[in-house]
Amino acid sequence: MRSKNRTRILLSIFSLLLILQTSLRGEETIICLAGDSTVTGRSANRDQAGWGWALQKYAKPGITIYNEAKGGRSSRSFRTEGLWDTTLAHEPDWILIQFGHNDQKGKGPERESAAETDYRDHLRQYIEDARAIGAQPILITPVCRRHFREDGSLRDTLEPYAEAVRIVAEENDVPYLDLHEYSVTMIQEMGPEGAAEFSPAGTSDRTHFSLEASQKVAGWVLILAQEKVPEFAELFENVDSTSPTHRSE
Repeated sequence: MRSKNRTRILLSIFSLLLILQTSLRGEETIICLAGDSTVTGRSANRDQAGWGWALQKYAKPGITIYNEAKGGRSSRSFRTEGLWDTTLAHEPDWILIQFGHNDQKGKGPERESAAETDYRDHLRQYIEDARAIGAQPILITPVCRRHFREDGSLRDTLEPYAEAVRIVAEENDVPYLDLHEYSVTMIQEMGPEGAAEFSPAGTSDRTHFSLEASQKVAGWVLILAQEKVPEFAELFENVDSTSPTHRSE
């Protein structure tokens, strides 16, 4: 008899815990990030992080961010390596998607995707898959590299991929953040010397970000989100503090 009572008590406790867990999950908002090294987390052994690492610093309580972005991945390899399946398994409410750097020619057939063809098809599939599980996709144009010509102008090779994102987003009625255009403007204004400060310490890297720079780029993402997807921006605190005026202080 005592054993049966103990069993009933344990079952009751388990049921209460299950109800509590379900309730808490219902109040939680899950955001997933899909992308490459410009989006990924902090490097373990150097002054480097993608903007996704810094984005987590702004998240309000009750917001969980799973950053599945990984260095060297393209819109093709992120899927073929199973990282997209892992992303969807989190059952996110929102998915931020940024590729392009490793889709460019010269990255190898396992990664390359032409901006005018395969790259767009991959983005369309990401949109379809995200919507199929009830998630809201947000496409992001690839943040620019910081290479300058001798005359001081920025050498931009990612514009075809940025334009592909714009086209696919508009075709599919998906919000997009034009991080490429914004970063080109900001980096061009900084000039070669100012842009060099974005590089990880001790490097001349013109693609990746130092920890400090990653926070600035995350700020750009939130500025754009305020304008294009305000309901998403509301999930983050201190968005106003990421404004260009604040950064220059």
